[in-house]
This record gives sequence, C-alpha cells and structure tokens, in this order.
Amino acid sequence: MLKKMLPVAIAILLIVPIGIAQKDIPSGYEGVSWTKVVPLKKACLVKFDENSLIDDFAYMAAIPASTFYDTETDRIYSYPVLFYNDYIKGNESTLSLNDRQGLDYFMEDWISYNKGLNEIEYINVDGKPWKASNYTYIKSNDIYDIASKIALHDWSYSNNAVVAVVGDVKYGSYDKQNYSVGGKLNAKAIKHITLKGIKQDSLAPQYDDFYVDEDYKFIIADLWWPSISWLPNFIYLATLGMLTGGVTIPSADPDLQLYCNYDGKLMEVAASQNWNIMVGPSEHVETYVYSPGQWKTAITDIPTKGLLGERHGTILQILADKLMRKVTYYIDLNLYPGEEIELKEMPPFMARNADFELTWQGNAKLGLIVIDEDGSAVGMATKTNVSKQKLHLDQLGQGKYRVAIVQLTPANGTISYKLTYSWESKLKKEQANYIMNAAEGAIIASLKNAPLLYTKPDKLSKEIKNVVKKLGIKNVYVVDLNGDSSAIDELSGICNIKMNFNNLVDIYHYIRNETKRDDIVFTTIDPWTYWLVERLKPEGEKDGALYIGPAAYIAAHHGCPLIAVDMHPRLSTAVVWYNEWWKKHAIRDIVPSVADMYLNGREVYKFLDDIGLDEPGKEETLITVAGQFDIGIPWDRTFIGVAYPGRILGTPVDTSYWVARSVFYPAIIFVNPALSPNGIMLINGSKSIRMPSGRLKIIKPSQDEKFYYPVLNSWITYSHRFNERASKYWGFNYTCADGITPYYDPSTNPIDNNVLAAHGKYGAYWPDMSESETNPFYFRKAGYDVAFTTNFSATMEDLNRGVIMWEETTHGWHLHSGVLAFWDPYGVPGFVGINISLPTVEPNPWRGYELYLPGYLDGSWFN
Repeated sequence: MLKKMLPVAIAILLIVPIGIAQKDIPSGYEGVSWTKVVPLKKACLVKFDENSLIDDFAYMAAIPASTFYDTETDRIYSYPVLFYNDYIKGNESTLSLNDRQGLDYFMEDWISYNKGLNEIEYINVDGKPWKASNYTYIKSNDIYDIASKIALHDWSYSNNAVVAVVGDVKYGSYDKQNYSVGGKLNAKAIKHITLKGIKQDSLAPQYDDFYVDEDYKFIIADLWWPSISWLPNFIYLATLGMLTGGVTIPSADPDLQLYCNYDGKLMEVAASQNWNIMVGPSEHVETYVYSPGQWKTAITDIPTKGLLGERHGTILQILADKLMRKVTYYIDLNLYPGEEIELKEMPPFMARNADFELTWQGNAKLGLIVIDEDGSAVGMATKTNVSKQKLHLDQLGQGKYRVAIVQLTPANGTISYKLTYSWESKLKKEQANYIMNAAEGAIIASLKNAPLLYTKPDKLSKEIKNVVKKLGIKNVYVVDLNGDSSAIDELSGICNIKMNFNNLVDIYHYIRNETKRDDIVFTTIDPWTYWLVERLKPEGEKDGALYIGPAAYIAAHHGCPLIAVDMHPRLSTAVVWYNEWWKKHAIRDIVPSVADMYLNGREVYKFLDDIGLDEPGKEETLITVAGQFDIGIPWDRTFIGVAYPGRILGTPVDTSYWVARSVFYPAIIFVNPALSPNGIMLINGSKSIRMPSGRLKIIKPSQDEKFYYPVLNSWITYSHRFNERASKYWGFNYTCADGITPYYDPSTNPIDNNVLAAHGKYGAYWPDMSESETNPFYFRKAGYDVAFTTNFSATMEDLNRGVIMWEETTHGWHLHSGVLAFWDPYGVPGFVGINISLPTVEPNPWRGYELYLPGYLDGSWFN
C-alpha cells in the first residue's frame, strides 16, 4: 500500500509522499522502469564526499524513500536522488571532474518539468542551492542516524522495514603476500614463417594456414609490401606529428588478422588496421598462443587508388610488382617457444597491486604472460631491451592463474629463471558485504515500499528501536550476507523476521520473482578511478567515492538484480582483462583482442547461466554503472549481439544525474522546447550549386526557419551514394556481413519504399550508404522535421534552442580528451597551421562538401 498520513488522515487518504490523494494519482508513464512511473515533485540531494562512505550509505538509504512500488495502483512513485557537489576550481585538465555543471542542467529540467518542487531534501548540504516550497535538512555523520531520520520523515507508519547489517568499511592495504618460483627452460628455435597475399581491392578475406606447436607461447606478425614512402619526415613535421607514414607508392591499405582453432571454432586473436599515411606501409600484431594447432592469417583489403623516399622491400621486389601490375603482401611470422607454470596460490578477495618480476641467467631474453583460468592473457611483458621483466597489474580476480615464460631471443641449452610475484587485498570480504547489504537492501525496500534501516552487526542500533516503535513496524526483511550478526537476534525480539537474506544469488532471484524483469545492472565496489582531460589514463583512486548508490537506484527502477563484479570470484576474474587493457590502451593505439573479449564475455554469461539469470532465447538488458577505468570500456562492447548493453559513466556525481535522466526521460523530455506543438525556430543550413565557371551560387541562404518536433543533422563527413557511384570508382560493391548489398538488394519492409526515388530508383530497396539523404528520409517518415547545420556556432545555437535528437557524422580524434570537426567558414588550416583555403561565402551549408584548390573553394575569388 501507499504510505499513509498521520492518525486523522489514516482512514481517508492513501498518500504518495506527502499528500497526493488517491483520486489525484496520474496514470504514469512507461519508460525503462519495470512498471509505470508517477513522478513526484521532490528531489533529494546528498553531499558528495570523495573521502568518506557516509554519503554512499546515505544515498542508498534515500532510495526506497524516493522510489517505491505501490501494489494497489501497480505504479512506481519516484523522484531523483542526486549526489551534490560544488564547482571545482582548476584548469582545463580538471574539467573531467567538474560534475556540478551537469547537475545544474538536470535540476533546471526537473524543476521546469514539475513547475516548481514541493520539497527538496538536503542531506549534509549547506544552504539552498535550489528552491522549493519546503525543505528538509538532515545533518549527520552517522549513517544509522541518517537512515532513521529518512524513515521518520518519509513514512508516517509502515508495517514493513528492511534492515541491512552495516559495520565499519575501510579501504586500504591488507594481507600483502610475496611468493616465488624457479624453473629451467629448455631453449628451442624461434620459428620464422613468411606467407603471401595479393592486393585484391576487395573486402573478401585472404586466408592462409600455419601450424603452432604446443611448445610455442607467443607470436609476432608483421604485414608489409614492397613500396616507397614519399617524404614521411616532411609530412610528420608539416602535420605536427599527426601523419607519420608519408605517401606510399604503390598505394594499398590492407588489414591483418590472426585466428586460432579454439574449442572447434575459428577465433580471432589479434587484428591490426593501420592507415598507412599515419604509420607507413605495415601492420603489426602480437599475441599469446591461446591454443596450439592450426592457425590462420587473414588479409582484408581496403581499395585504394594510386605519387620518393623510404623503401620497404627490395628494388627488385618493387619492379617485379610493377611489371606484374600487382601488389604482393608479405606476412612475417615469428613464433616464440616457452612453457607455462601454474601459480599454486589464489589471489584473495579484491586482490590489488599484483607485481610480477622475472629474472634469468645467461644472454637470452625471456618474457612473461599472465593468463587467467578462462585462458585470457591479462598482461604481458615481452620487451627485449631489458635485463629483467617487470609487470604490474592493478588487480587480479579470485581465480587460478598461470604464467607463460617465453624465450624471446635465440639461445642454446637450458635457461634458469626465477619468477617472484606479490599481491594484496584492497578490502576485506566481510566489509564488502556491508556495502552490498545496503545496496541490495535498498532495492528490496523499494519493492516493498518500506524504509531501509541500518544496524551494526554486534548490537541493534538504538535508532532502529525508535523507528520500529514510531512507525509501528511489524515485519522486517534482513540483509546480512555475513550471516553472523548478533543484532538480528535482538531484532527478532521486537519484530517478526519475515526473511533473512544471507546469499546474493537468493537476493537476485527474489528481486526477479517480484518484478518478472530479466534486466541486470552491473557495477563495482572498487572506488572511483579519476582521470584528467588530455591525459587519457588513470590518475588515482578516491577511496570514499563509489558507484554503488546510483547503480542501486537504477536497479530499483528496472526491478532487477544489482551485481557487483567484485563479489563473485568468476566475475572478478573476468573483469580484470577489461580494466587492465583499457588503462593501457585508452589512447587507442591498438584495437582490443577479440579473443580476450570473447573468453571473458563467455565466462560472464556462463556465470549468469549457472545462477539462473540467463533466460534462454532472450537478450537481456545489461546496464553497467561504473567509471571507464573501473570497468573497462570493452566490457560493454563484448555483449552486443547476445544482450542490449549500455553504460552510465563519469564521476559518481555524473552517474547520479545520468541515471535520473534515464529513468525520468519520458517526463523531462517535455521540458525541451522542441516538443512545443507551436514549433520552434532553428537555424537551417544553406543550399548551393556549382556553376560551370566554378563559382558557387547560393540558392537558399542559411536562415531561421520553423520546425515541428525537429531532429538536427550535421553532415560534415559522410558517405554519398556509395554503392551506386563510388563502387564504379573503387571497383567493388560494399556487401554487409549478412550478405545484403545496399542499393541493389530489394527490401520487404514497407518503410524502405522509395528510399532511392530521389535518384530515379523506385520501390523498396535496402538504402545506399548515403546518410545525408537516407537518414532524413527515415526521420521524416517517423514524423520528425529535420534541420541541418555544419558549422560549430550554428550547431550549438540550435542545440541550445532545443532539438529532440542531434545526429552528426564527422571526423574526430582523442586529443584533448575528444575533438569533433566542424565546417570552418574562416578557412581550412593546412601544413604547419598555414591556411590553405580562403574564407567561404557559404559559412553554414546544409551539408559539407569537398574543397577545391585555394581561392576556388566556393566562389570567394569573385567577391
């Protein structure tokens, strides 16, 4: 039932917090939540403290007060719970930490949607950052006191309560352990294999086979072709280091992949997709030998069109290819022998700061690769210019590990080596259970429309006794994962213990049985790893900052299990590769290993299947709430195709308002001026044609126009009628992985009718790759108007005026933590920053177009 008013009103009113009569209950909206949601004109702000967990436990205690299910109306009644943070003073590098701006934007939308708030609840927040009709202040450094005050404020009485056992939680360094193991490696020959391929100007892979014996543990492969790179040093200097490869003659753009047979199937283990003008005519991959036996190389050829300097291959090879009118690709494979040793010891719960050191005797060079129990190579040290190998891994899972000792240089006889390794624990398991007691308790309390209370494990808190008495609580749901709380015995003397949860899997199934939803929220209790703009790497951890609160909030809305990967040995092992790889390669220097994504993703789904959370034949919605360096970004990409994965990331403050935007989107979207039935004025780009003289003629200027329910399109770089026109130039048609050839193949879906009609092809076809035309075609069919901008100022102006969606295709790169290119009306900078084009007379065309020679870009030479 809904929360009830105090005595006089008990008989006549059922309340959604504070005073909404049953007859006034709105129908609610359908969104991501497990049932319809009725938004309430309230908000709760919890002061964010990166050095304390008080805010995290306060946030979780506020969840069932802010988001609760009523059985009589079959509705969730909800308002946002947000971490509050002040503006951070600093330079550009700290912009990634300045989460207050996004919080302001959300609160502006939330207050506007509600036309003012009835109440704001501030927990340890000073002042009144936002206005409301009423305010509630809770100031306390005692989580037991905070939880009880929330309960007494938001409930007049309640038959039920959820009690989570919570003791002291302190992250630190526990139980550091040091180990060592020695051995002797019998030296073997390093195998050299050369395979060939021919430039095909086709995406069809060219496969070739090679065999890997059991004694080989590491492979390096290099693809190259006889060529000359023209002026690579000049181009490097002229482009300020962006392009390092020069112009390659003959032109080619192959990609390289390696495959092995794994469990009877072909598994891609490594891939390289260099752009030769960036790095030169080469592709390079290195990989652990996941499985001995039959392996394959594959070359996929991106068509190129064919200008003297650095040479690759001999003059005879280049001349031979010229005479034969072909380009020959060479793949040089080096197979390195080694052996694997099992580590007898298993890392502890939340193992952190794992260090490996390999030393040896003699002139040979050895390397090491750490492999987890799923066969994934979580880290490797294979440099040959060192006298010993060192490998640091920020974390390990609670699984079995082995280490491959690899012979990297030619040697004879026997090589003696010694491997030392160490690790420590970041948090004790019993303390982690306290965090999860609160998080899972918050979800259960939300489902039960009951307050969440905290008690110490060894003594029932006086606050609980007070709340039980004042609210008339009769039944209690206990969450005690340690299962040894003496306080629960005392609690049973004053309340009926309805259920006592001592196992996470039991909690997952209880939640799923209540809601019948098969969604899953993943998170971590590893503290927030922060990063700075332009650094593209972890800068450190904040031990008092967790994602568990926002993750529990969105799990309460989805009515689904909340799984912290650290709490299950198999998941704690599976997540290691994602974190370690992303911390090293967020700079995008290489692509992630498909093999490691597959092996670890498979283990995640095996775990879900084993505990009964993988519904056969269904694609679950998987939501991950965690920072990019706390659960590495490739994690989400792994599950595409078997699930609907999504990520909410940023600082913990960021995630709190992004979670709120997600669950309240069907409501706050109506604050957007683009939803006005009267339409909205937006800047719309100009249209032009090129005259025979080369002069540009503007046939429609860039101007303000009225749009109804607009989508903004920004086409800076895009494909244009690719299979219809470009295929004739490149000599091939693009065919999708499912065998469909856009433009040529008919479609049986009526929505595709006349998608190509503008170019004289009528009927339903799979649309060509021509997004500046096809995307607006479908937007309009869906009932949206489409506005177009290309320069930065016009685009930002339209976004601020209001659009339902912004779709842009352009070039971007990761410098400055992310850069997008726009149409530049002031001229295009070229070599060493010198303008190679004049200012344009078309400052905001509806879509970008190719630039001509200086002065002939757009007819500006006539003006």
